[in-house]
Amino acid sequence: MSIASPAMINACSTVRAGVGEALQEAVRTLATGAEDAATVAQSQWQSAHAALRVVNHKGLVQFSQELGNLISSTSGIQAMRAQALAAGVDALAGYMDDLIAGRRDQPLRLLPAYRDVLRAPSVSRIGGKSMCGSP
Repeated sequence: MSIASPAMINACSTVRAGVGEALQEAVRTLATGAEDAATVAQSQWQSAHAALRVVNHKGLVQFSQELGNLISSTSGIQAMRAQALAAGVDALAGYMDDLIAGRRDQPLRLLPAYRDVLRAPSVSRIGGKSMCGSP
């Protein structure tokens, strides 16, 4: 991959603050543990996701989609999902900052964080069984 195009840099810099604020608010909301936290956080995520869709960077949009899936997941402990969401948001925002700063556009740098987000909803299920397979 090459350095992000001037159009991509401009698009990312235009939406970066709004995306970051909406996603951080989603993290804070989910972390409250309130009964409606996932619904409210999903609404906040949708604002950020819409902005990323306008940027039209496939890697950012796919990563954001998985953040939305994590928010709406009903498996796992909500606090653990909030923690995984926070790490994912930091990775996404950091990648956008790197693009804006002129770093090479290499979405594979997001892969470790992407995998963590994909695994996060099942974290609480791991503790339900012993190493031998019986509960």
